[in-house]
Parts: sequence; structure tokens; C-alpha cells
Amino acid sequence: MHCSANADYCSLRARLFRWLFACSLALLTFEYALSAPIFGEVGFRVRNADVRLERDVYLLDAKIVFAFSNEAIEAMENGVTLTVLVDVEVFRQRPLWDKKIFNRQLQFHVGVHALSKRYVIKNPDSGETDTYRSVEEMAAALGLIQGIPLFAASDLEVAKEYVARVRARLDIEGLPSPLRPLAYVSQAWRLASDWYELPLVR
Repeated sequence: MHCSANADYCSLRARLFRWLFACSLALLTFEYALSAPIFGEVGFRVRNADVRLERDVYLLDAKIVFAFSNEAIEAMENGVTLTVLVDVEVFRQRPLWDKKIFNRQLQFHVGVHALSKRYVIKNPDSGETDTYRSVEEMAAALGLIQGIPLFAASDLEVAKEYVARVRARLDIEGLPSPLRPLAYVSQAWRLASDWYELPLVR
């Protein structure tokens, strides 16, 4: 059947072609929308944090998203141990500038066990070591911080206002020396969250 003999058929075929083209374009856009966040999610983020008072001691609770880059994951799988730091600071608020009155750094070593190939979190302060089947499980456990003691309530002055802040970051200085020059200039290794700030409830 020729187009000159059947205009309706030609019109139908043209509409079908346009519809298929539109569907293909929409599918490509949808696939891009699904894949784009994978790259955007790389990095560390403090989702929420709280410094609470319990039995006259302030304790830290926090939920932190640890989305390691492919380069960091590959390094762990090749035997490199990464050091993750969680910084906690407390300031006494003053009219001109706040005064830092407390600073603590939590440290965690993460990597892959050479024999079991399981992901490992080691707390050098307590000596505890936990293993996980995947990097996702390890990152989820690493990001759940509960009941870390900070300081006594008696360390704070009465009738003063205080603010705390928390951040998480990869310790580039803790990398093996051959990796450091690359890590300093590569976005894939500059993994650090913004400061998460919260008032200290007395």
C-alpha cells in the first residue's frame, strides 16, 4: 500500500512514529533520572544529632549517612584501611564570638578482612571489631551513633547558652602515603559532611 493511495494510513504511521519517538525520549529521561542520584549521593551527611543529658552526663546520639565513593570502596577491597572521624564541638555563646569549651574526635577504622572478605569496623578506643556482609551494611552500622559520653553537666556554667555541632569526614592523613597526593586533589576522596548544629538543652 502506497502513501499516495491512502493518506489515512500515512497519517496513522506518522502518529505512531511520533508516539514511539516520544516514548523513547521519555524512557531515556527516566533512566537518566534514576542513574543521576547515584553520583549525587556520594559523600557524608549528618542526618540528625542530639546531645542529651542523662545522669549528669551529656551523651551524643547521631545518624550519619556514609556514602563512600567507588574509589574508596575499591581501596578497601584492595586491603586499604580507611579512618573515619566524627568531630564534636561545644561552644559557649557570647555577644561577639562564641568560645569553644569542648572538642572530641571519634575515630573508626573501616576496611575489608583479607580472608573473610567481609567489611570491618574497628573502634580503636574500645578495641571492638564488627564485621558486615556488604559495604551498605557497614555504612549503616557506622552511621548509627548512640550514647557516646561527652562531658559532665557540671562542666557548664549556669545561666549560659551553649551550642553543639557535629560533622563526619574521611581522614586523608590516615591514608597510606602513596594515596595521599591523589586524595588531596580528587573529589572522590574529599568525603566530609557539613557541620550539623544544635542547641544544648540544659
